[in-house]
This record gives sequence, structure tokens and C-alpha cells, in this order.
Amino acid sequence: MHDRKWARRRFGREALQARVLWVCKPCHRHIHATFGEKQLAHELNTRAALLAHPEIRRFVRWIADKPAGLAIRSRDRRG
Repeated sequence: MHDRKWARRRFGREALQARVLWVCKPCHRHIHATFGEKQLAHELNTRAALLAHPEIRRFVRWIADKPAGLAIRSRDRRG
């Protein structure tokens, strides 16, 4: 969503570049399987907001003790 005008107006170029949340590949896939781009950009655009969501919190707890490099598949849960 970085190239969208509303995102650039809301956050500014520097803020968009600074607001990067580094996550592992399974977490990234799960986030995008659970939420659409617009919902992520508008509502869940901080680490705290993502971790406050029960689905993400449950996944993070589950994957926390798994070995690095674990390959998983996430089903698309967007409605």
C-alpha cells in the first residue's frame, strides 16, 4: 500500500520507510492470509495492533517454540 496516495498523505515517505515490522516468513504469510491489504493499512498498521488481534496472538504463541525455518501453509481466512 506504500504507493497509494492516501497512505503517503497519512504517513509521509519517511514514516512509511521507518514503519517496517520484520517478521518471519510463516508469520508474514499468516498475516496476509488473515487480513486484506486495506485492513492492514487502515487498522492493523502497528505491531501492537497486530498482536492485539486474537488470531495473530494465537498464531504467534503457537509458532514461538517451533524450529527456525519451519515451512507451513496458511489458509486464506479473509472473508
